[in-house]
Amino acid sequence: MDLGHTLGAMLIGILASMILYGAVSIQMIIYLLKFVREDRRSLVATACILWLLDTVHIFIGGNYLYHNLLMNYCNPPLITTKVDDLSTGIVAVVTFIVHGFYARRIWILSRRNWWLTGIICILATTHFAFELVALGYSYKHPRYDQFHHLEEYFVMALSIAAILDVLIAGMLVYLLNQNKSGIKSTETSLNMIAAYAISSGALTSITDVIILICVGGYYGALPFLITGGQYLGMPDNLVYLAIYTSICELYTIALLTSLNAREFLRNIQTDVSSSASPTHRSRLPAAGGSSTASASGKSVSSVVHISSTTTV
Repeated sequence: MDLGHTLGAMLIGILASMILYGAVSIQMIIYLLKFVREDRRSLVATACILWLLDTVHIFIGGNYLYHNLLMNYCNPPLITTKVDDLSTGIVAVVTFIVHGFYARRIWILSRRNWWLTGIICILATTHFAFELVALGYSYKHPRYDQFHHLEEYFVMALSIAAILDVLIAGMLVYLLNQNKSGIKSTETSLNMIAAYAISSGALTSITDVIILICVGGYYGALPFLITGGQYLGMPDNLVYLAIYTSICELYTIALLTSLNAREFLRNIQTDVSSSASPTHRSRLPAAGGSSTASASGKSVSSVVHISSTTTV
């Protein structure tokens, strides 16, 4: 067994996920400080649950390193056996929650379009089901060299997740463009949200595709990447699993940053609105000292300021 491509890869992958967990925790602290009082309780609970699941996921990764690299470093049979498979279940739950969050956004932006929202919900549920099946098989076949027993379900889950992330990003961009009102400040915010949707969806979907390339698969499971039932990448090592350990944190970061970006978008919208409609006042004295003078010297009895605020 090549320790560099197995335990070494897992060490790097888990350390990378720990770094991402630090970013998750920072985003969570920012969210609690700024939005915990104004958001509905269900949204706050969702953010807290995701952070707790990520915390458990990191503890499982640390336990894996302790068990395999310290306690059983000279016992090859135990090294090639997984400590537990709870992390796979946590990844499944986290991705399902995040996909549900974006499905609700699509439901609101599409003005309760059952077709668009239904497609997202069906794919998210199917992905969750394949993840649970793969989880069950991993308990039945705990050794890494028995991965072929659950490979098809694992590959199908990743394939659906990659397609779903791209689909969600595309729907959000389309719906945001449909909701443009012609107001400069609103369009600026919507363009930034659309750019964020593309980047976040691309990040998770590209990560899923990289895992698929590393693990390979069967022709029937992934016809657009696999040909002839041959392995594409590196199924005999744990590089694919090392990358997979970071999926949980990537999805949580995507959701939390989308929530925290609202403050930044509000500031931009305010700046654009103020620069687009400046208030000019003449230096001429007002007639009677009670009204504001215009450039023509005539008094203006009142000044009306019109502002618009759009919340997405």
